[in-house]
Amino acid sequence: MDFSVRWLRRYIETKLNAEGIAEVLTDQGLTVDEIRREGDAVILDIDVTTNRPDAMNYVGLARELAASGNGTLILPEELSFQETGPATGEEISVDIQAPDLCGRYVARYVRNVKIGPSPRWMQELLSEAGIRPISNVVDVTNFVLWELGHPLHAFDSRFLRGNRIVVRRAAAGEIMVTLDGVERKLTADDLVIADGERPVALAGIMGGENSEIREDTADVVIESAWFDPVCVRKTSKRLAVHTDSSHRFERGADIEIAMKAANRAAAMMAEFAGGEVAPEPVDEYPKPFEAQKVLLKSGSLERIAGLKIEDDFVDDTLSRLGFSKLRKDSAGTVWQVPSNRLDVTREIDLIEEVARMYGYNRMPSTLPGIESPGRVTPPSEKVLHHVEEVFSAAGFYEAISYSFCSPEDNRVLRPSQMEMVQIANPLGENTSTMRTSVLATLTAVAALNLKRGNLALKLFETGRVYFPKGTQADERISVAALAVKGVHHRAWNGREVQADEFLLKGLLTRIERKVLGNPVVSYEDCDSPAFDPKFSAVIKMDGHTVGYLGQLSDDVLAHFDVDHPLVAMELDLSDFIRKSGKTLRFRPFSMMPSTERDSAFLVDRAIRYSDMETFLTSLDVPYLKDVRLFDRYEGKGVPAGKVSIAVNFVFQSDDQTLNNEEINQLHQKIVAAFIDKFGAVLR
Repeated sequence: MDFSVRWLRRYIETKLNAEGIAEVLTDQGLTVDEIRREGDAVILDIDVTTNRPDAMNYVGLARELAASGNGTLILPEELSFQETGPATGEEISVDIQAPDLCGRYVARYVRNVKIGPSPRWMQELLSEAGIRPISNVVDVTNFVLWELGHPLHAFDSRFLRGNRIVVRRAAAGEIMVTLDGVERKLTADDLVIADGERPVALAGIMGGENSEIREDTADVVIESAWFDPVCVRKTSKRLAVHTDSSHRFERGADIEIAMKAANRAAAMMAEFAGGEVAPEPVDEYPKPFEAQKVLLKSGSLERIAGLKIEDDFVDDTLSRLGFSKLRKDSAGTVWQVPSNRLDVTREIDLIEEVARMYGYNRMPSTLPGIESPGRVTPPSEKVLHHVEEVFSAAGFYEAISYSFCSPEDNRVLRPSQMEMVQIANPLGENTSTMRTSVLATLTAVAALNLKRGNLALKLFETGRVYFPKGTQADERISVAALAVKGVHHRAWNGREVQADEFLLKGLLTRIERKVLGNPVVSYEDCDSPAFDPKFSAVIKMDGHTVGYLGQLSDDVLAHFDVDHPLVAMELDLSDFIRKSGKTLRFRPFSMMPSTERDSAFLVDRAIRYSDMETFLTSLDVPYLKDVRLFDRYEGKGVPAGKVSIAVNFVFQSDDQTLNNEEINQLHQKIVAAFIDKFGAVLR
């Protein structure tokens, strides 16, 4: 918006030059984009944000400068004028039929005007602001708009049929011709100013050609109203009509200044056009304005701004901006917001007013004193962190793959899950479903690595899997890991590095200990076609399946075109996350020496070691600290259907050294119980 510096100086006594004015306004949030000179005139191109319609006029800009301490505000002088003849209401009636869209309508009547040019000084000021002078009556309405910020319109009263002004919604399909000579087709959402028969203006936007001021106009009706911003904006956008009037009404005009603006225009028309002002203006005001009251609490300004600003500065600043102090007590100060500041509704808005006038550049860069309990880590994040720690420490690399894949990838890894979450607009068939197994995408990553010769492959990934659940999806957090089975390289010390299903089982046990404190899962024969049943197991927890571990089947390897055996594991972490809230307590380790005993047994090959271990650890044997399998053998010297296992038993007391006799008795008790339970033979 272009503002003339010479016009601005009519309302502010200041020593600032144009550059100084621009700097102050910019510091206060009204950015000056350009300072240009046009002849003797200096023009400021100011970017006034949409929430500040109060600053879209010269008095508003002057108030901003004065409030910053850079001058003294000079309000327009009250022009005196004589009221003569019949009252306004005898010449024109006003009927607001849409009070929700027109909150106030003021009408003043001026008789016997003589249309001619406006004073030279007014023409020059209007021209400097980019407004074309037209006539004394029209120029006065434009002058008051730019001076006070309130749009006005002047009607030639002889064209108002029935001597009526009716503010109503337009009829659907109603036609009117605006001042620019364009025929407009209206809708029921538009608001019009009509006379007794037809529309004579688009409310808040533009007058009609049928009631415009002409060279022979004698009697004028001055309109000073308030129209709903949303209604004006919609009509303006739909009809592609943008005017100085609509620009302000769209952003929110000051409803309380309507009478003042009408009076000022009437006085100027009397002075510059020789008109006679009718007494008793019409003022239809269905619901009078109620000023907003905002509490500025004690201490809020210092807490938000980060520094102490004196109360005198706060009071003086807000008063200069037009706010009225209603009361002050220990709770804070209650301020009444002026009717032109529609953007101030909350305490934080008052704080912003003080802060911008104080100067953001004067505020030190300090962190606010906020008491915070710190970040609370959710259980799922804690579990994932432990999982990532375990696999990373074992030399696995974390992969991040897409959450979608082809239906075939899902089926081959989770053949029991035929229903899948479909993607509405997939990039292609290979990305048309959400994955039901993390291995569905992780195996594809492994296949790509193997084709490039990366045989020492060890990958893991934590992520979500998706299952249909009504119109939504059941999302579960899972971890998957895989590696090429066998020996593929040597470490720096010459030791061969080997990955197999037992390595993955050991890592799972480590995860159990980190998350839950002790192993809780059990293993049973594998029933998934995705895994080789000879080298795989189902992972169970609390009696239900939570995952699979072992060697991937030939069908899976063929599907992904992999030529090397892969061992893999996938685990649903839902139960781990649910149980991870249990507090793990530290138990001091014993300072006493431990003693070990070894025993070897022949047992049926069909007996799972996990069942044996569960039995041994459940025995009520004092001082038994640990049971460990250290050898398993079947072949020459072992009968068919049997297997030889060697078990290590660790005994330790917390407060004494055990003697050999005590340990031997305990060991014999354990061996006897084991033989009796499993029909074992001691070797």
